[in-house]
Amino acid sequence: MFNMHYTKFPGTPVIFNVDGAVLTGTNQFFTTVGGHLDFLNAAADTKPLNTDAVLNIAFAIPPENQNPKF
Repeated sequence: MFNMHYTKFPGTPVIFNVDGAVLTGTNQFFTTVGGHLDFLNAAADTKPLNTDAVLNIAFAIPPENQNPKF
């Protein structure tokens, strides 16, 4: 949180892995489970709640490119 504050990430801190988390209007996302490596290495069935939505926001993925069916 310290780094995000001083590098001026937009928005207020949001814990994203809880039901009903409001993910709009911020780029400061935090989780209550695991660490950064756990988050990146999580298997598809063990990802924290809202992970895909947060990644779409963080990397500015346009809606038409979200959840592709390869």
